[in-house]
Amino acid sequence: MEDALIAHAKAVSIRLEVVPRSKESGIQGYDEWRKRIRVSLKEEPRGGAANKELLRLIGELFRVDRDSVKITKGLRSRMKTVTIEGIVVEDALRTLSRGLQ
Repeated sequence: MEDALIAHAKAVSIRLEVVPRSKESGIQGYDEWRKRIRVSLKEEPRGGAANKELLRLIGELFRVDRDSVKITKGLRSRMKTVTIEGIVVEDALRTLSRGLQ
C-alpha cells in the first residue's frame, strides 16, 4: 500500500482508483497491479458530484478540513491523485489501514 503514497514536505499525495456509482462510499482496498488505493463513491461523475464526494470522504477519513484536501491529478479521470496537507506518510498508512477494516 505504501507504493500508492508520495511524501512531500508538509503533505502526502495518495494515488487513487475511483469507482463512481457504487452502492456505498468508502475505501475498498489496494490494487497491487496499479499501485493505487481503490475508493468507491455513490455519486455519479456528473457536474463534479463524485469529486466533491471524494474530497468529503477523504477529509472525514483523515480528520482534516476540506480545504486541506485537493485533487492534484485526474480531475476528469478515475485514476486520481489527492494531496492532503498537514499529515505524514506514517499517519496516512495508519488511517488507510483503519479505513479498510
